[in-house]
Amino acid sequence: MAAIDFANVVCFDLETALIRPGLCAPPVSVCSTYRPSVGCQLYGTQETETAMRRLLDDTAVVLVGHNVAYDFLCLVEWYPSLRRLIFKAYEAGRIVDTGLCERIIEISKGDMRGQLALDRLCSRYGLNHGTKHSVDEDEQEIRLGFGKHWGTDLSGLSPEERSYCMDDVVLCHQLFERQWGKQLVSQRDLAKLCRTDFCLKAISAFGLRADKDIVAKLEAEARSEVAKLCEMAIEKGFMRRERNKDQPVKTKKAYQAAVAEAFKIPTRCGEGRNRNVLYPDADAKRLESYQAMGLVTDTGAISTGKGPLRESGDETLISLADLQEWQAVLNKDMKIFKSDVFHTRFGFANTLRTTSSKPNIQNFRKKAGVRECIRAHWGCFVASDYVGLENGTLAELIVRYTGRHGMADKISQGWDFHTDVGAQLLGIDYQTMAARLKAGDADAKSNRQLAKVLNFGLPGNMRKAETFVSYARGYGVKVTVEQAQRIMNVWWATQHDQMAYLECIETFKDDPDDRWSLYSVPIPGTDIIRRGASSCAAANTGFQALGMQTAADALWYITVAQLVGEMPGRACAFVHDEVITDTKPEDRDQVAYLQERFMLKAAEENLPNVKMAVDTVAMDRWTKDFPKSFSKHNKDGSLNLYIV
Repeated sequence: MAAIDFANVVCFDLETALIRPGLCAPPVSVCSTYRPSVGCQLYGTQETETAMRRLLDDTAVVLVGHNVAYDFLCLVEWYPSLRRLIFKAYEAGRIVDTGLCERIIEISKGDMRGQLALDRLCSRYGLNHGTKHSVDEDEQEIRLGFGKHWGTDLSGLSPEERSYCMDDVVLCHQLFERQWGKQLVSQRDLAKLCRTDFCLKAISAFGLRADKDIVAKLEAEARSEVAKLCEMAIEKGFMRRERNKDQPVKTKKAYQAAVAEAFKIPTRCGEGRNRNVLYPDADAKRLESYQAMGLVTDTGAISTGKGPLRESGDETLISLADLQEWQAVLNKDMKIFKSDVFHTRFGFANTLRTTSSKPNIQNFRKKAGVRECIRAHWGCFVASDYVGLENGTLAELIVRYTGRHGMADKISQGWDFHTDVGAQLLGIDYQTMAARLKAGDADAKSNRQLAKVLNFGLPGNMRKAETFVSYARGYGVKVTVEQAQRIMNVWWATQHDQMAYLECIETFKDDPDDRWSLYSVPIPGTDIIRRGASSCAAANTGFQALGMQTAADALWYITVAQLVGEMPGRACAFVHDEVITDTKPEDRDQVAYLQERFMLKAAEENLPNVKMAVDTVAMDRWTKDFPKSFSKHNKDGSLNLYIV
């Protein structure tokens, strides 16, 4: 890895007013910096801009922080004259983060994801951050009380507050030096991840807004449905009322007995404390089949989840699945909308693909219109996503790893790869399959959906038909183990480029002679080696990571353009290969044009062998449910605004 001159490493940290919903980048009270040759320096609100401008102007300086995207987001918000300098420093690779550095180290070593808080990392590296949770004379944590110093000259800082500010930056410098000494991280990879993290923090800070009227209607509907379905469940013996409990209680054994009857599963009662739990009374082979169908839990008991209930075909059990769905809306989804504005937390998986939590905006509940409770702040969402990005990234890797261009050329010519594989399943040519789909042929539609499951699952080294059955349920596809084996055999026999890719993945095995060996697989576009990967993880890593690299570059172009005033609106959501911008309705065509241009630019840079396409839609509330009669574009080519 390239050497960093630690004489030019400056650690910095901001103390701000408290974060609250709608204010995730609050005003700056104290700016702390540390450079070994200079020592610690503290700057007040008015001095921060000059101090940071001096550091940003010095192209030799590398700025290091912990959760540094938050600090720079505060600077972007409250010192707008620094914006272009900040983005220039990001693009030059001069802004890095100790938390993200550790994330790359974890991936490179094959370690489980750990706690990345500064005090936890310091402890891991033999450093003591004793002041992190120190309290003042009123027993209040010092780190939460800096808002009172906003706008002051810092003469009012207590000795304990000064010590807290200085400890953070000194320890951060020491931590980074020890991390860098492991020689597992390149400055280029870390800097790019930091750019992506900044964009994600900007999205999170802008937040999403709930439409209170729609939320109230959904909550009222959910309460009504829960009450009605609970009465039905009590009447049929699936629930019971108990003293001192406001809500009816689920009779689990009754659920299990009904599921077992619907799927003809012989049962036995458990023993001891599990005597009221039903288990399949079956041999190992039959039990494996039940598990593949999702009928048995990890503990071996009969499942009472929504999947088995809904797939049973029994009207009562389907109603019980609806009850679980509506209860989740009340108990989980409604909590999201307590505030007018809410903010997700993004992270990075082992492929560097993004994660989202509290709430997870990348996987909203499909039923009951939860996503539709989210309104555009300025009146219009413009959502742009890549068409078949993971197929495109897989095709790109096939070219790089094997030299085969078949899949890449088809995608570049505009072929829909799910349609192509669906045609293979039916034994017809692509043109006939496309015509049947256009005519609404049910058999063609179901085989295209099957093809989608195959194209997403099998390039990830999925080998067992039982696993495919379970995986397909997530796409609303029901197949038997025998049917799964048949269509998997068709895919393996016809998808020659993808099979060559899977053969190449085997070369990443740590021990080629060991069937159970783990893999060390490169993350495309980086110097990072993901170690400790299973065969499925190894196969998925390449095309998922390359997809993330592509979407992240697009997001950077969009975020910078918006924050320097060259593009209307603000990015408010990121869902793997989709960027959503909140903007004024009259700006939607300009946003769509620029968003698509930046996304195609990123695709051309990352996928030179595949020509990608981007699809865009405009809506006043977030939805995936568009009526067939809705046209995304008007006759003149302008973007139609869908009123949800």
